[in-house]
Amino acid sequence: GNVLTRIDSVIGHKNAPGKDTEIAMIAAEFGLRLEFPQEVQDEAKNVIKSLDEEAIQKEIKLGRKDFRKDISFTIDGKDTKDIDDAISLKILPNGNYELSVHIADVSNYVKPGSAIWNEAELRGNSNYLGNKVLPMLPIELSNGICSLNPNEDRFTETCIMEINHSGEVVNKQIVKGIIKSKKKMNYDAVQDIIEGKETEDTKDYTTLKYTIGSEETLESIAFQNNMTPYELKSYNKDSNFKEGEEINIPCDKILKNMHILSKILKDNKHRRGELEFISDEVKIIMDEDEKVIDIIAREQREAEKIIEDFMIVANESVATILNEEEIDIPYRNHDVPAPKKMDDYMKFLSLIGVSYNGIIDVENVTSKDCQKLLEYLKDKENFKMLNKKLLRSMQKAVYFPSNKGHFGIASKCYTHFTSPIRRMSDLLVHTAISNFLLSEELDNKFLNSWHSYLTTVCEYISERERNSEKCEYAVDDCLKAEYMMDKIGEEFEATVDSTMPSSFFVQTDNFIDGRVDVVLENEKSIPVSGYYDYNENLMGYTRNNKLALRYGDRVCVKCINADKIKREIDFALVRKL
Repeated sequence: GNVLTRIDSVIGHKNAPGKDTEIAMIAAEFGLRLEFPQEVQDEAKNVIKSLDEEAIQKEIKLGRKDFRKDISFTIDGKDTKDIDDAISLKILPNGNYELSVHIADVSNYVKPGSAIWNEAELRGNSNYLGNKVLPMLPIELSNGICSLNPNEDRFTETCIMEINHSGEVVNKQIVKGIIKSKKKMNYDAVQDIIEGKETEDTKDYTTLKYTIGSEETLESIAFQNNMTPYELKSYNKDSNFKEGEEINIPCDKILKNMHILSKILKDNKHRRGELEFISDEVKIIMDEDEKVIDIIAREQREAEKIIEDFMIVANESVATILNEEEIDIPYRNHDVPAPKKMDDYMKFLSLIGVSYNGIIDVENVTSKDCQKLLEYLKDKENFKMLNKKLLRSMQKAVYFPSNKGHFGIASKCYTHFTSPIRRMSDLLVHTAISNFLLSEELDNKFLNSWHSYLTTVCEYISERERNSEKCEYAVDDCLKAEYMMDKIGEEFEATVDSTMPSSFFVQTDNFIDGRVDVVLENEKSIPVSGYYDYNENLMGYTRNNKLALRYGDRVCVKCINADKIKREIDFALVRKL
């Protein structure tokens, strides 16, 4: 009989120029929301575009702290428009560091039950697909009033931490704040400054303006920036260093102090057992016509590590404060590895001839145990493969309304606080802070419904996160296939990444994933590379009862097919290396 169908939307032609149609097709396949409903757009248009001084002073009277005279700034990618976080640092009279992490106060504008809130909840997070962004919030908020743009007044939720020279947070508090970011910095320029290079990127990074507060002197300001009074005076020869006066603080001094603190925090995390897996994330480079021209490893240099370390310590501090106050939030929990997964991994090491003398109790494994194992494996020739397989043995981190700790970063208490523009989990944390921690009047009806709501929404946003990851991988697979379409017949060195009875997968040295079909002994077709038997225990293939190829082996393969619609790349085995 006849089948009735309804056209839901027209995305575009599969061969249309640019990446919009291709990416939209994949996003639709994974159920991502491409457009904001009209109700959301209407609400977004009514959100204020900027803060006037009257509104600011009203908030200050209600307890919002004014950080605008302080040197705060952002560090992001050059093209970032949705800026969640700003940072500021000073050295206290006792020699400890005072780190302030200022996060966009999205909860000031997006309230539970509003159309924007409901849509953000449905989306769960922003999606970064190739060179396209599907934002969680309308751009009026994500790139506008919520984004911590330079030289604009912005409301924040700020975590202020006193950190000693062992990397321990000895005092912490969360406050409502207002900042005026002094500069939008980018990772490339910050990295150059850390390395002492003078480049085109660093020309605009000489000094930042600081407004002198009451009871501050040349000596005290110099001390809090790790400078001598003479050094500071040399940048401000005409200054009298009086209250209200604007002076110049050298950019490189501030950034180098931040770099020192970052390393202190990193050392502390290492001591307690943080796992430092090698990331296999890639950066796909496109030209002006959106044609893929290169695929490179995504670097994490010292500049990126500063922000990562500062955000982690802020997330941890916020989680600890809220946990001590018994306030329900979406904790970011990462459970211990399943005993069977760890047992399988240790058997795998033994199988491939890696002997480990350390102790791994698979029933009671700790972060420190896994850290020691990783450090031992770093000297092995095939460490990249061993690292990836151990990473696959770990549990997935999830959101949950009660705290269970985070195995990967060896943290007793962790949450996501630092990206409320891009993650619903963080917006939920901010909402809890606004309504329960910092509110003068508790809404008991809202409080009573909060826990049951969190239980449901945590499960949902965890699922949305996993779905987003799958979609992002699918887009990457599409772009990689496009990149390989004009490389049919070319040979590549690669590593066997996984094995199955009739095929195995490889990753080439230029980060391309693809499949190689093998011909098994019991098949009647004419073999290309000889007959093989699959041995599951060996995770490889035998020929004439001898091991011929296994997981982790280095091979040379030839590209024989690349299909960007199916997101598939096929290779033929040329030889084992």
